[in-house]
Amino acid sequence: MKLRNLVLLSSIATAAHADIVINEIMYHPLSENPLQEYIELKNTGAAAVDVSGWAFTSGVSFTIPAATPAIPAGGYLVVAANGAAFTAKYPTVTNYVAGWVGQLSNSSNNIVLKNVALVEMDKVKYADDGDWADRTKDSVIDNGHYGWTWKSLADGNGKSLELISATFDNSQGQVWGSSTTAEGTPGVGNSIVAANVAPVIREVAHSPLIPKSTDAVTVTARIVDELTTGLTVTLRYREDGAAAFDTATMFDDGAHSDALAGDGVFGATIPTKLNGVIVEFYVTAADAAANSRNWPKIAQDYNTGTSTFFASQATNCLYQVDNTVYSGAMPIYRMVMRAADAAELATINNTANSAGGSHAKMNATFVTIDGTSTELRYNCAVRNRGHGSAAHDPQGFHISIPNDYDWKGKTALNLNTFYTYLQLFGSALMRKADLPCFDSRQVQVRINATDLTQAGGLSADGGHSYYFYVCNEVEDTNYTDHHFPLDGSGNIYSVRRSDTTSQEGDFSYLGATPASYAPVYFKDTNVSENVWTDLINMTEALSHGVSTTMTNVSYTPNSATYATNVSSKINVAEWMRWFAAENLLGNNETNLSGGYGDDFYLYFGALDQKAHLLPHDLDTILGHGDQNSGDAAGFGVTDSLVQMMSFHGNGTAPTVLNAFIRHPNFAPIFWQAHLDLINGPMAIAQFNTLADQLLTGVVGASVITNRKTWYASRVAYVASQIPTTISGIVAATTGGTTLATSNGYARSTAATCKLSGFSHAGKTRTVKVNGTLVTWDAFNATWTANPLALNPGLNRFKIESFDATGAEFEEVITDVWYDDASVAS
Repeated sequence: MKLRNLVLLSSIATAAHADIVINEIMYHPLSENPLQEYIELKNTGAAAVDVSGWAFTSGVSFTIPAATPAIPAGGYLVVAANGAAFTAKYPTVTNYVAGWVGQLSNSSNNIVLKNVALVEMDKVKYADDGDWADRTKDSVIDNGHYGWTWKSLADGNGKSLELISATFDNSQGQVWGSSTTAEGTPGVGNSIVAANVAPVIREVAHSPLIPKSTDAVTVTARIVDELTTGLTVTLRYREDGAAAFDTATMFDDGAHSDALAGDGVFGATIPTKLNGVIVEFYVTAADAAANSRNWPKIAQDYNTGTSTFFASQATNCLYQVDNTVYSGAMPIYRMVMRAADAAELATINNTANSAGGSHAKMNATFVTIDGTSTELRYNCAVRNRGHGSAAHDPQGFHISIPNDYDWKGKTALNLNTFYTYLQLFGSALMRKADLPCFDSRQVQVRINATDLTQAGGLSADGGHSYYFYVCNEVEDTNYTDHHFPLDGSGNIYSVRRSDTTSQEGDFSYLGATPASYAPVYFKDTNVSENVWTDLINMTEALSHGVSTTMTNVSYTPNSATYATNVSSKINVAEWMRWFAAENLLGNNETNLSGGYGDDFYLYFGALDQKAHLLPHDLDTILGHGDQNSGDAAGFGVTDSLVQMMSFHGNGTAPTVLNAFIRHPNFAPIFWQAHLDLINGPMAIAQFNTLADQLLTGVVGASVITNRKTWYASRVAYVASQIPTTISGIVAATTGGTTLATSNGYARSTAATCKLSGFSHAGKTRTVKVNGTLVTWDAFNATWTANPLALNPGLNRFKIESFDATGAEFEEVITDVWYDDASVAS
């Protein structure tokens, strides 16, 4: 069992650390200019310390220059992002060095400082939520509802993060706060410094995590304070809906389920409760100097009548008594909320279509049991999720987990209920195709002990949930760190067409102003930086492919420049593999593969700014799902492979992608991507094996069989659309009528003929007839030689295909007999 609150430490004293500590952090300047970021070091010791050669190895990269003056006892050294920007903003501060590589995250970062021997001297993982911020009620209504959010004045609101006591363990968010001085206090003492801080409350937990009505519940907490005597620790708890809290004193005596006496862990017990009862609780700790703290901390609630905030102990820890036993094999995720909050979420779900939905967040405790670990997180936030699916029954959820204590490296999860097995299988297939795609797993979900997939009024398949939720990875900074580990700090854009206008994210160039793109391209990382250069440059490059009709294509300033420029902005091979995979899956959502600027993601790395396409909505694939709930065998099998090239796949109005995919440099990559998948990771045999491994026991055998049958038909159709062998057809030059064959030869009565045919769509770059280059149409995989002179009698033509290296890889001989009228036949 892995629980934050059950870890026993060897000492309750203030954690030991080196004399040099990270003392102040400006991670999100008011200006949104990352060049104005800084980290301040303080020497808490009695002697000067030479930090030359010390380095920040995480968060940002920087080595303190040689000959940097030693930091005097009690003194400071500021390490700034940029010297010029720092001097301009803080002209009186001279005790600084500057010039780091990278930038601090506006949400959470792990800053590590090492000495010249690479020994870690200090480490701080700050965050913009959890213990590093305040829980605050929304003051702006969100489609009829108010939810909870996190707020820190250090998070873009003109303040820095300051350490309250430099002699305390600075890894704890509870001993940091926002500066009272605007723009922080670099190089001098902190504005919120105090000699004595309120006791730090850590590792709060209840046990058992899911009590039965026969179980009393023990609550434990580790308390750390400068004063080791005179501590008073109190547990306050109540049943959900009760007006007042009951009180129990917590003891560190080894007799209250608090482990060892004097180890800093305090415990108290909540009596047994009836099945189904929800309990909320919090812990208060006070020291001998009357400094006190609550955990979770007092929140800022909002009075909508007076439009004012007021202090309230409103976002507490929660658990629920549940006598039911889950014996299935799936992981089980439990969310416990106050009954009123769960009811409000259900109301949002029921009225989502008429009211536009709401993303108001409710406070929740999150407990997961998955066979590898049991995880507990308090102070999570749960909201209704979905765009077109916001009113689905069962209801879908988005869970936010505090950055300062993530869940298995994640700070958010999506829990979906619509055609869950397709989302699960689609994610696996995309990743099998070596494409960056959200991880997905099947899970059981309980909302206050209720399984919504088993609730009344659902269809026979549980409202298309198949009686489980699918937990999908959220496309955020954790996603980019996972899928792009060497370049994860770039920009993710989610792309959704507007509900109120006709605008779509179809890669049209809209000028150099980010506001023109913002209605449909939503920046999901580095949000506060209004820098959209990567997206704008990509659309500008694509705009030089001009299509007035589907076949009338030109390139400005010229074809060669277009190909070079686009290749510098787009990961072309990966894009083509993405389109090929979407085609094979038969994605019938309104997304990019079907000609819609909707329902997909883009990622641009910070180092490599070539765009990556990321799949998103995979609940209508493989002939089943939202657009075909009846599971008809032939649905989508013969869908066009080039729907993305025309507006909404109508085949007549070209999109920006028409000129892109038709380009002779790119068309072969497009076709070869299909062939590589069909003959490789998405081959029929591999598809069938994965279906059996992943879906057996999850859905019925007939569902799996139907997907296999559909996919075999789809692969056969896709393969039939892509030429892979060379061929030649002889026609008359006038009208192009195919010549009749007699005695095994095409026979012409004219002195010229036209030769044309197919060649391998993925390999071919040029075609020669009798050693002479002829016209090659890479997109249609056709070659044409017209006119060709004929001599009386037999004419033999050798047709050769050449690959990208100029090597011949296939040839065919075509014979034509010319019946000259002046020569007897």
